[in-house]
Amino acid sequence: MGREYELVMHPRLKHICCFVVEIDYRTPHLHREMELSLILSGSLSVSTQGLSSQLREGDLALFNANQVHEYHAEGAPARMLCIQVIPQFCHDSFPSLQNTRFSDFCLREHLGTEEYALCRAMAVEFAYRYCRRDFGYELECDALLRLIFSILVQRVPNRVLPDGESGRSRERVERLNRILDYIDANYMNKIQLGDLAQSEGISTYYLSHFFTDHLNCSFQNYLFQVRMRHARALVASTDKKLIDVCLECGFSDYRYLNRAFQQQFGCTPNEYRSLSRQAGDEAREGGIGSVERFLTEQEMLTELKAYRQTHAAAFETLLRLFPNGETATS
Repeated sequence: MGREYELVMHPRLKHICCFVVEIDYRTPHLHREMELSLILSGSLSVSTQGLSSQLREGDLALFNANQVHEYHAEGAPARMLCIQVIPQFCHDSFPSLQNTRFSDFCLREHLGTEEYALCRAMAVEFAYRYCRRDFGYELECDALLRLIFSILVQRVPNRVLPDGESGRSRERVERLNRILDYIDANYMNKIQLGDLAQSEGISTYYLSHFFTDHLNCSFQNYLFQVRMRHARALVASTDKKLIDVCLECGFSDYRYLNRAFQQQFGCTPNEYRSLSRQAGDEAREGGIGSVERFLTEQEMLTELKAYRQTHAAAFETLLRLFPNGETATS
């Protein structure tokens, strides 16, 4: 799937999900939660709504609710801590967060050195206590998250959408989902931009720009990538004949598929199949086309504990405010 609406579960804390993931590639996706991400190792190229940027180890990023974003690892897979939270989590004290839109997803340039280090430490400490689940961790996690956002709303450029504009924003998201859901269901067939525009009651010109503004690529390129991701999945995980892969994924003939694989991966489909089998079947989660592995809870704790020890100085003040009987180096 080239893009999907990600349904995020909140198994432990209401409104909140937290995990560490090892990413090679994550397809364009959106979800109703805001997402605060910290790069623990490696680097990622991030694309969102016409903007692209590189995130390196130690960088923080913040995505608005329903903001389409895509991750590419630069080199080896990168490890990233994600905290996904529904904006209503602090509705009792700061209801306007629900309609707040941050204008930049890269946080480094908007925070002072000490504030940036503190936000990173609070994000890691949030995840660490979320995993440990010691007595009272729910209150600690809630407090840490509110402190993080109290800094972000004061330092990162943002605006609160009036109710009317907030409604129009929801309509745009709904339109985007309708269009992309249609592509996801019909990528194996011939799809024309004009037909989609007619079904939405808008011009082809408007839809073309709407597409580029939201997904940072043209309609044709997006459709090609959707087809390629499905083809890659079939080539890697099945023994289907390549002509059948072509038919199931919307490619007109084998030569087109072969050329696409050469351009994307530097090898033929058959060579890609052999390489995939040699590499083995690693655990993968996420939409079709995503290449990522979610760390287990024990792996998360090990990763987060190592981070706390490496950056012990940044946690000294934090652990005085939130004592739990241990130090960052213990």
